[in-house]
Amino acid sequence: TFLAQSIPRRVPYSILKRTMGANTSLIIAGITMGMLCGGLTLLGLLLLKGFARDEWILVLVLLTLMLIGFLMTGFGWFWRHKRLRVLRHGQLIKARITAIKVLDSTRENEVLHEISFQTIESDVIRLVLRADPARIARQLMYSDTPTSLLVDPDQSGLGVWLEGWIAENIPD
Repeated sequence: TFLAQSIPRRVPYSILKRTMGANTSLIIAGITMGMLCGGLTLLGLLLLKGFARDEWILVLVLLTLMLIGFLMTGFGWFWRHKRLRVLRHGQLIKARITAIKVLDSTRENEVLHEISFQTIESDVIRLVLRADPARIARQLMYSDTPTSLLVDPDQSGLGVWLEGWIAENIPD
């Protein structure tokens, strides 16, 4: 029903939670880090007028941490905006899975796989997914069954494979 909606789509909470779960934590951590270090920097600047050089180094470190926190928030917001754009305005296109590559990294004790999708327009989209979606992708690849991707209309290399998300969210 989500894909049958007209553009812009209204994203259901279950898909929104799956898309933005870890991203929200990054944004909150960045805001917290930026505000805490910014407050400590301000306090340090007010209290350290005319003090030793070593104390000013601490203020500069706190200022750097504040900037890193706000950069984390900015990157998190930018990533979230791009992902929501794909979900709300993305074009549904047919694709075939052409390759599955096992990566040397893990997420939550699961080996990650890079799955290559070949679209009708001959674009290749690569997504990094966990073991369960990779298993389903392998079945689709061997049976040469087409699947669907949501692709950003402005940036064809950015896509979402909802069938893979559904597989990741099936409870054990």
